[in-house]
Amino acid sequence: MTVVIAVKDINGKPWIASDSNAYDNETYTEVGPKFIKLKNYIIGYTGSYMIANILNENISKLPKNIKNSKDMYKFCTILKKLLYSNGAKERHSEGFLYIADYAILLVITKDKIFEISGGFSFIEIKDITAIGAGKNFALGAYEALKGTTLSVQKRLRCALEATFKHSYLCGGEIYVDTIDN
Repeated sequence: MTVVIAVKDINGKPWIASDSNAYDNETYTEVGPKFIKLKNYIIGYTGSYMIANILNENISKLPKNIKNSKDMYKFCTILKKLLYSNGAKERHSEGFLYIADYAILLVITKDKIFEISGGFSFIEIKDITAIGAGKNFALGAYEALKGTTLSVQKRLRCALEATFKHSYLCGGEIYVDTIDN
């Protein structure tokens, strides 16, 4: 299981952090960060590790930049095609296609945070969001640290450490990153 959190610092720069454990057949495995860093954006994921494999194998097909909602829509359209052409199964609910069994994603750019739902819809996030089994613990812990003098990176690490203590589904190494300007 997973926790991925994205926040903006006081200057509006997005940061992303994740745990690194994957749970498969009653075993925990270290898989590294739950995000993929490209030159101009970072994709955080939860759900089946299949999403990471598909994205890594098809990086050249992804947009070079995501600057606005139009670019995000294009990204979601490409993502949907990549998933379905690589074995993801469709699940219909009230006329919509869902990938909820496969992924929920966060995308950070140099100045934006987007959350993509299992139905390929997306929303721009103002300052903080999280996905995965430990999201509520991570969000609560991070919010509790907001008034401190700790750096964003340290607050993210502390929030994930607290998450690990309260959610046995999250753990391993902590990874923190941002887009370099």
